Amino acid sequence: MRVIKRYELIGFNACQTHTEYCGVKVNLNFEDGNVVAGKAATLQTDNQFAQDAIENDPRFKNGNIRLVSTINADETEKKKEEKKPEEIEVVNDVKTINDANSWLEEHKGVTLEKSTKAYVAKVCADQGVSFPNLQLRS
Repeated sequence: MRVIKRYELIGFNACQTHTEYCGVKVNLNFEDGNVVAGKAATLQTDNQFAQDAIENDPRFKNGNIRLVSTINADETEKKKEEKKPEEIEVVNDVKTINDANSWLEEHKGVTLEKSTKAYVAKVCADQGVSFPNLQLRS
């Protein structure tokens, strides 16, 4: 079972440090912190040895390093596999923005507020529909 754990190092923007565990030097690279904003530097690992090393480090025991989250990666991957891809409804009859607006109102109960390509594409993606013959200007 693969477990991903995320740790925080309190009071640092970033820190490259090490700890020794079972006679082995383990390098730890905490990143993406911002002391001014109150965001601690983080390290994420799925390496069981590194997790044990961190959790046996004195900084973990005194609270300077803390465990933020634990994710069972095997279950997460299974859930991704179980998700069925959404079927996209392809509508070839829609050729203009007015056709698209009428079709979306009638079949999906949605009204287009803008006629830009990006907005129409987002609405279509959200509604699971494609208009391959729709001609729009930027």
